[in-house]
Amino acid sequence: MPMRCLSFTSSLHSHANTLRGQELVNQPPTVLEYPTRTTSALTKCSGPYATSLCRHTNQGCSGGSFVKNHCPGPASIQCCVKSASTKPSCSEPAENTCTFYPNCLEKRVKCGASGYPIGYGLKYCKKFTDARPKFTKKGKAWITKTMLCLQRNLVPYATGAKSLTCPKLKEFAFGTHPGCYVSSGVCALPPQDWEVVISTVSLKELFGSVDALKATLQTAGDCVEFYKWLIEREKERSVPQP
Repeated sequence: MPMRCLSFTSSLHSHANTLRGQELVNQPPTVLEYPTRTTSALTKCSGPYATSLCRHTNQGCSGGSFVKNHCPGPASIQCCVKSASTKPSCSEPAENTCTFYPNCLEKRVKCGASGYPIGYGLKYCKKFTDARPKFTKKGKAWITKTMLCLQRNLVPYATGAKSLTCPKLKEFAFGTHPGCYVSSGVCALPPQDWEVVISTVSLKELFGSVDALKATLQTAGDCVEFYKWLIEREKERSVPQP
């Protein structure tokens, strides 16, 4: 009897091991899928491809192609650029780009080289893009937000939903500047970024009206330091040079 029990028990163990072996054989192979910690798959690309996403090259880029040097991380992380991603519509300007002004706004309103789209919007968009390396990380984020804010305010005029004469468009556009600067966080920037801002363009050129900027800053709760700093800088600039 004990021998039979032992034999039966061994048989059960053997059968169980066989089943486990079959389960392991029948299981699909483990596949390591991206993203991993180093793929930054949800990171947006930089520069002109800001509407595209960074992907690991092992993932492929369906409907597009990979572009190098526009993603953080190793060389295997590249920007997956699709045809639709490189051509933002006039109703949805892309981050960190200036093409909205000539390709959308100027194309619609036709104000010429001295009009706001080309003479101001495009001009200063390029100036801030060129000055970008001088800004801190916080300052660079501010540039991105501000540029997008300014362009979005002009979308109705670029799409034809609204219309204004060229002088009125210029007046309207400059009127949106202070609000965009403040809402994008200019008051929270370090003083070194403030210096870059006003060294890139003059206060009057940048804001259209210094008084309008001051009025906006006075109504903002966290802009006291920036307001004081601007007053001091304005005083310094008004002192005649020997």
